[in-house]
Amino acid sequence: MLRNSQNEQFPLNLWLIILVVLSVLTLAHAAIVGIRRLRMYNVLHTQLDTPAEDGRRASMHTRFTMARFPLAAVNAWRIAMFRWTIPFTDATLADAILNLGYVGVVLLWTFVASRNASIALWASRSAAIAVCQVPLLPVLSSKNNFISFFTGISHEKMTSLHRAAGRSVVLMFWLHGAGKLYSGTPLTALSMQMGAASLGALTVTFFLSLGPIRRFFYEVFFVSHVLLISTFMITGWYHTAQVKVSFAPWMWAGMITWGFDRVFRLARVLYTIARRNRNGSSTRATIELVSEDTVRVYMNRRVSWKAGQHAFLTFPGISANPLEAHPFSIATIPDPPYAGPKSPGEGAQVSFIIRAKKGMTAKLKNQAAKAGPTGLQVSAVVDGPYGSPPDLTTYSTAVIIAGGSGITYAISMFENLIQKRRLGTSACRRVVLVWSIRDEVQIAWIYQQLIACLGCVPDNLSVSVRIYVTRGKDRAKSAPLANMYGRFDVALGSFDRNWTVKEKTTITTFRMVHIENGRPRIDSIIADEARSSLGAMSVDVCGPTSLVDRVRSATRASDIAGPMAIARGMPSITLHVESFSM
Repeated sequence: MLRNSQNEQFPLNLWLIILVVLSVLTLAHAAIVGIRRLRMYNVLHTQLDTPAEDGRRASMHTRFTMARFPLAAVNAWRIAMFRWTIPFTDATLADAILNLGYVGVVLLWTFVASRNASIALWASRSAAIAVCQVPLLPVLSSKNNFISFFTGISHEKMTSLHRAAGRSVVLMFWLHGAGKLYSGTPLTALSMQMGAASLGALTVTFFLSLGPIRRFFYEVFFVSHVLLISTFMITGWYHTAQVKVSFAPWMWAGMITWGFDRVFRLARVLYTIARRNRNGSSTRATIELVSEDTVRVYMNRRVSWKAGQHAFLTFPGISANPLEAHPFSIATIPDPPYAGPKSPGEGAQVSFIIRAKKGMTAKLKNQAAKAGPTGLQVSAVVDGPYGSPPDLTTYSTAVIIAGGSGITYAISMFENLIQKRRLGTSACRRVVLVWSIRDEVQIAWIYQQLIACLGCVPDNLSVSVRIYVTRGKDRAKSAPLANMYGRFDVALGSFDRNWTVKEKTTITTFRMVHIENGRPRIDSIIADEARSSLGAMSVDVCGPTSLVDRVRSATRASDIAGPMAIARGMPSITLHVESFSM
């Protein structure tokens, strides 16, 4: 029968399209990695020993260079795809094209060759198209997936496509159900009732996954997601096994991939705990209150990670749900420039800065507040690292911009650039750290770590740290930082150090540090750095949406990033936005 053959062939065609798109993204990722490594090789072998200040440009070139037109075209593509957002959303044009394109292909494959819109045909076809996507959904949401490995797209950015695919599945299943009801299919059979239950569970999942509910009631979303998807999988499998045997393997594949991700994560956590217990290591972590609503968590672990990555933290003794995990950026790197030599088998210090909100983080803050300045030892399980942060060592100039707790991501990237330059494995000659905070007391979050980093800056790296206090008092009338935080004592705090400082070293001791009142002029900062950069420039931002929008606007300015500016000699600018999508 033609309908049956199409229902078996069209899902395979859809998967062929998906595989082709993934192949293109994989090739693009490989090309980008190759270009960056070539750029790194050229810089390290020609300009490594040149001081960062030597030969910096005073202004942009004024003559067109035909050889730079391909680079100008690449930057024009970046501006169009990644630096313009859809009104009233934070989605870029690339996000919109990918999401709408995916849904468009699904709808096209549902209604193409449907014999004058025969309801019976497209009702059956929509089920075939929907069920074949079920194995893809767990892969897109998984933190351990092969797509991220091959394409370089981090799992947190995959969630956008996961939602698009999920919405298309809900839509297709509702078309299937509506078509069957319109055709008069009775619901008396158990298989039909199971199908209705499966659709009901999926529909409730859709509504509980909407942005406001997901963000403000994350614990409810997490628990309901697991329970409802389990219901959807089991009842959906029974329905397909009884009604359409050829659809059942798709449901089996979905259950296997979904279950594998959760079993793998649980096994990974249990293995980590067992290994630490076997080695006599501790699963304990120290929490300390560093400001009114912020907690620092640090622990010693024998793990490796990259700057800018994040991990999921579970606090069994604090959270009501012992398996509840939340993602937090790691604020340190495994081998910071200020750390002394390690003994055999010694782990690295993993540090997190956590802003208290609701639920688990609020309980964590309350426990830290009760403990006082000495901190508190708690049980903590680390699942990670995760994420695919950019490698800033291949750029000539790096501008790292953070807002509030976004400094957790930024300080690790900053720390890594200093260490890599010290080791001679970085092409970065200039790094600018911009941090916007509400109150000056928030500097305490990274006070010791920042001083330790600044004390290790090599001579061939130009560094500028600019801290902007948006709601603080006039700095002339406020207490000096030295009085607020005291002197920097190498014997105190949670960071190891092997460098010598003066007795009263404070953050204001370093001329490269500037603390001002007001908001940062992002456009001026980026423009000034672009005009003086000797080569490719990276701009990284982690912070609230308003800050991200200002950075996007600055990096698409025609006088520094437009195609004509690039053709005249302005450096190529790459923008990376770090955010967690929940």
